Amino acid sequence: MPLNVLERTGTSTKTIAMRPVNLIPLLLLAACGQGGGEGSAPAPAVPDAAFYATGEQLRDSALAFFHALPARVDHPAGPDGPEKVELGRRLFMEPQLSTDGTISCNSCHRLDAFGTDNERTSTGVGGQKA
Repeated sequence: MPLNVLERTGTSTKTIAMRPVNLIPLLLLAACGQGGGEGSAPAPAVPDAAFYATGEQLRDSALAFFHALPARVDHPAGPDGPEKVELGRRLFMEPQLSTDGTISCNSCHRLDAFGTDNERTSTGVGGQKA
């Protein structure tokens, strides 16, 4: 016995007949997403925007998951001094660190362009685009 279903396309509507056997794959797909299987965890409840009446409530909720960064983080190798800064600058600009000695970090991460070369893909050693 066919089942009549309305199908809407744009501004027109037409009735199509579906046999129950055609519904089996749809029912199976719907059942697969129901969870409850071994190792499945329930999805966490996500409140909608109306749940947070104020920005302060949203902030308090976020702080339950995320914490503020410390005001200062000391590096285990000690503080950066002028010598370390100069070494870093020289290494960043040194082309001899590349495979063929032709490009430096600054070739792609140009400091005068805020760390970018404005290309979709940077040109590497030997003109390679990766």
